[in-house]
Amino acid sequence: MARADKPLSFDVRGVEHGSAEEVSVGAYARRQFRRRVLIGAFGAALIVGAFALYQFLKPPGQADQGERYPVRVRCVLCGHTAIVRVPYDQTFPMRCPECRELACQVMWQCRQCGHQFVAEQTGPVVRCPECGSERVGSAATP
Repeated sequence: MARADKPLSFDVRGVEHGSAEEVSVGAYARRQFRRRVLIGAFGAALIVGAFALYQFLKPPGQADQGERYPVRVRCVLCGHTAIVRVPYDQTFPMRCPECRELACQVMWQCRQCGHQFVAEQTGPVVRCPECGSERVGSAATP
């Protein structure tokens, strides 16, 4: 036995304006939509606030600490010595912070006698000019 299609009926008691479909289905859907929009806006505001707080509380100069390392350099022209943070792909000689010439070289420190120097040749082995030791490393402080 087939069921006859009959139109849906809605309870419209107490409704002064609008159609029954709008009252029974549309009002609930609008409330849910507004609720979802407000929850989404609140979530986005939380994310933006967290990012702003992170930027505000971050120590100065920490933007690229992971991509740079400290190196003690000396300019062979003016003699200026400084510790600078350079990127890992930095090539030497680099520009001097004092005289702006392309003459800064990496300084080495002998682990045996403590002498700090600029290496004359750049090869696989760097020797101390004072004691001739091969136990040399970076002159930058850790």
